[in-house]
Amino acid sequence: MNEVDKDLFILGLGVGDLVQLTGAGIHDNNNHGVVVGYILEEFGVPSAIYVGHTFTFRYIPNGTLAIYLGRSVEAIHNKYFTNFHRVFCEGQECIVHQKYMYPGKYGMNEEEEL
Repeated sequence: MNEVDKDLFILGLGVGDLVQLTGAGIHDNNNHGVVVGYILEEFGVPSAIYVGHTFTFRYIPNGTLAIYLGRSVEAIHNKYFTNFHRVFCEGQECIVHQKYMYPGKYGMNEEEEL
């Protein structure tokens, strides 16, 4: 998928669309999978409010399917989050950088899995 196609895909996403999360095509020495951020609800911080330490980031497996929820509302408060999107995967809402998002039909093959 070239950059123009990917930009159009990102712009066309709607709530409830299926996306596949993978870092297999990213050439930044990422061999651990996809980086996602989870909201630290134990601090009682609502997901719609950005506060310095509201997210914890970790790797999830390449090829994980997610449901698209929309752009990150944290982008309103912090320019760093402009390219992040909210998705539902692995049982909870999280944020992910758009470089890891592909259409649900993208379909990784065995050679792309890490």
